[in-house]
Amino acid sequence: MGHVKNKYKNQGILFFLIAIVFAGLVLQAEAGVPQVSEVMVTDITTRSFSLVWKSSEAATASLKVYDGSACNVETAGAVITPHPTNSGDAAIKTAAETSGVMKVMVAGLSSDTEYCYQTVTTSKSTSDVTTAPSVPAKVVTEFQTVRTYIEEGTNAIKPFSNDLIIFPVYQPDQITFSEGSLLIVEGPGGSRVSSFVGDGVSSPNALIDLNNLFTSTGTNMDIAGGEIVIIREFRGNNGKTESATLVRFREAPEDMELSMIKSPVPCFFADNDCNGRVEIIDVQRGFNLWGKLIGDNAYNTDLDIIADGTINIKDIQSIFNRFGQTEPF
Repeated sequence: MGHVKNKYKNQGILFFLIAIVFAGLVLQAEAGVPQVSEVMVTDITTRSFSLVWKSSEAATASLKVYDGSACNVETAGAVITPHPTNSGDAAIKTAAETSGVMKVMVAGLSSDTEYCYQTVTTSKSTSDVTTAPSVPAKVVTEFQTVRTYIEEGTNAIKPFSNDLIIFPVYQPDQITFSEGSLLIVEGPGGSRVSSFVGDGVSSPNALIDLNNLFTSTGTNMDIAGGEIVIIREFRGNNGKTESATLVRFREAPEDMELSMIKSPVPCFFADNDCNGRVEIIDVQRGFNLWGKLIGDNAYNTDLDIIADGTINIKDIQSIFNRFGQTEPF
């Protein structure tokens, strides 16, 4: 009987070892396969749109673009540009690919037309390819680009003013410039525009034209000031496993009809989602980052209320102390 028990015991150990080896082979097979996340459509115009996303490793980026009817016929004349920049700085493209920050623009399209897309991410280390989403997603180009508006009260036709904003992006140490990182600004209605750090402006800044946000009717919008904008920083992997995307809330700067570059306006103290009131969601955002320190990818200066380099009970208490209050205090 003992011999039989030992036999089954030994078989169990053997199967366990085989399982470990098999798991190792699976992991080895998966190594170098880019994991794709946070795919977003940005910069929609009448003739183009862009896709931005994150890769788990250094990679190159491309797109598959199809006509929108059945999503199975590639769009003739579509011009695909990986990591497009206004300045043509090749160093930005190299830095973005290395850190897993992906952006691709497709141009040569028709206005007010539905298209389908899939992102294509190719590992630089193994050449393995990830296509996402598995089923093509859809996007519609803008109906019309407008650059004038009718002034309320006078009915005078006036041009849009310059709505350029500037915003700095740093690595988790809050000191090092975040080369190759991407700034994504989401406006009212959910439309987004994006720009690389250092493209047309000195690092660590990124430059965004808020006039390129669009409305639900398919035309671009004139930002008057005070609108809530969501700012996302795609900073790459930095050799760490946790998310390197920071989310901040700001208000669009007041439109003074001046051709100048302005900074978005921070929320008032403890109201970190800019809705004008300190609520439970503000507390929850602080709890979500409890214990994060300068140097952690997820550390967010907006939630470090005390500004001592760590998000802790002091910061949460500071938000609680203002609970229910509205601007101005």
